[in-house]
Amino acid sequence: MPNWCENTLKIQGKSDDIYNFCKRHIVDGRFDFNTIIPEPESEEECSDSFNLNKNPKPYIGPNSDGKLWFNWYDWRKWRWGCKWNSSALSAKNIPEANQGIDEYDENTCEITFSTPWGPPRYILDEILWRYDEKLKIKMYLRFEGYDEYDFYGETDAYGVKSYERKWHSKPSRILAFLDKRFKIIKNESNVFVFKKGNFGSELILDDNFDELTEVVFEKPNCTCNADIYNYDVILADLNQKISGIKNIDRQNSFDLAHDVVSKSLEMCGENANLVFNVATLTPEVEKLIRLLKNKFRTVKRTKPPMLSKKSSEVFVVCLKYQINDYDLEGELKTLIE
Repeated sequence: MPNWCENTLKIQGKSDDIYNFCKRHIVDGRFDFNTIIPEPESEEECSDSFNLNKNPKPYIGPNSDGKLWFNWYDWRKWRWGCKWNSSALSAKNIPEANQGIDEYDENTCEITFSTPWGPPRYILDEILWRYDEKLKIKMYLRFEGYDEYDFYGETDAYGVKSYERKWHSKPSRILAFLDKRFKIIKNESNVFVFKKGNFGSELILDDNFDELTEVVFEKPNCTCNADIYNYDVILADLNQKISGIKNIDRQNSFDLAHDVVSKSLEMCGENANLVFNVATLTPEVEKLIRLLKNKFRTVKRTKPPMLSKKSSEVFVVCLKYQINDYDLEGELKTLIE
């Protein structure tokens, strides 16, 4: 089950303009993203990148709408910014139709909907661009488990300053926090960010690749996943699939951490930094972390404040990889025997 993001649009403007906005985008009790960036209706409309007949790629789940040629998961992530359409709609103060009021309405129409793991950032960006001079719109986000709202952006209508996104995704905020605290990514670093495709594992729900690279490219002259042998920084923020069975999920947490570390050791240059997340801190994971201290000058466990207090997830930060005689690869093998 995903962590949910609550998206709130506070809208002011002429009553008829607000009514038309709501009528256009609220369909069958849902704030429908297809009214903003529509999915392809036919195979001919689908670009080769997301056409399973032309570019067969794995995707999550069946196409319930019968579009067997359509890689809906990747398309939505790239075009909407999230994997599902909105849910849990709440709408307040929607004006009545055809009032003929050509004046500014001081009442605020408020639309709230939920999306999995994060906001539909490309949908929100499109709304802000499309209605920039028509309506006054302010957007706020709140993640499940948090009381405070984050400001996302606003339109330029009615003298409001130009839209400039101030929000970053939860994974990118976590990395930015860790980087500020531990100085992980330096200018001109060669960075490797793990993707699901780097593993033959079915344990991974999502890889947060795009979110982490946002932070990487904010640093001057950094490269990401360049075709080189040794990297300065290796990052992994992988969302583990949860079965709900405690023993299985704890074992999967260790297996995934073990795979990340094993693959990272093949790519670490001298003094490289490694950051990875662990869904559950089991005794086996604790032992893995202790072993890492033989190859890295500093190894820290930390729980960034962006994570829910109820979450068992932690991040492991390993700084300055040391080339020495300690056989960490051999020790890792003994952990799974």
